[in-house]
Amino acid sequence: MASNSSNLLWLSSLRFLKKHPWHFALSILGVALGVAVVVSIDLSNSSAEKAFQLSTEAVTGKATHQIRGAGENLDESVYRDLRVKSGFRNSAPVVEGYARVDGLNRTFQVLGVDPIAEEPFRDYASQRAGIELSEFINGENSGLVAASVAEEIQAEIGDILQISVGGRGFEIRLIGLIEASDDRSQQALESILLVDVSTAQRLFDMQGELTRIDLILPENSESVQAEIKPLLPEGAEIIRSDSRTETVEQMTRAFEFNLQ
Repeated sequence: MASNSSNLLWLSSLRFLKKHPWHFALSILGVALGVAVVVSIDLSNSSAEKAFQLSTEAVTGKATHQIRGAGENLDESVYRDLRVKSGFRNSAPVVEGYARVDGLNRTFQVLGVDPIAEEPFRDYASQRAGIELSEFINGENSGLVAASVAEEIQAEIGDILQISVGGRGFEIRLIGLIEASDDRSQQALESILLVDVSTAQRLFDMQGELTRIDLILPENSESVQAEIKPLLPEGAEIIRSDSRTETVEQMTRAFEFNLQ
C-alpha cells in the first residue's frame, strides 16, 4: 500500500514537472544561487581575515611588544636612551601615518623606519633587503613602494611620486622597490609607502617624535620590562603587539557578522 502511494506521488510529481518545466528549472536555479551565495560569503570572510592578518604582520613585523606614549606620540629621546643607556638592541623606532599617492584611488600607510635597526623586525625594511642607506637616509624625501604599485602608476626608480598628507602636497623620490618572499606578502605590502624616520616626521609634522618603539622581548620578559620602565616618561607603557592583532580580529568579526 505504501509502495503504491509512493509511486502515485512520483507519477504526480513527474506529470506536474512535464506540464511546468520552468518551475523545475527555477527551483534548481534558486538552490544553486543559494549555495553560491553561502560559498561566496565564506570565501569573502576567509579572504578578509587573511588580508587583515597579512597587513598587520607587514606593519608590526616580528615585534612582540611596543612602547607607546601617554598621548598620541612618543619623544624620540626615549629610543635614544633605550639604545645607548640601556643597550637594548632589539628595538626599532617607527613613525606611522597615512597618505594618498597621486594616480591611485586608495590610501597608503606610510611607515617611517630606521633600516639599521629593522633587520630583526621587518626583512623588507632592513639593509638586508638591499636598501641603500646613502639614498634612503640623505635628508631628502625618498621612499620605496611595492613593485606592483610602481608598475600600476608607471613609475621607475628615480622618479618623483606626488603624495598628499592631510591636504598638503609632498614629493617623494622613488629609490627602490619593496620585495616580498611570496605573492600573498607582496599583496599585503601594496598599500605601504616605506620611508626614513626623519622623512615621516616631516610629512606628519612630528619633529622629534615617534609613533611607537617596537621591541622583541623573550617570553618571560618581566625582568626586562622592569629594566626598561624607568627609562620611560610618565604615562608611557609597554604593551603586547598582539593587542593590535586583537583589534584587527574584532574588525574581521564585525565584517563577517555584516556579511552573514
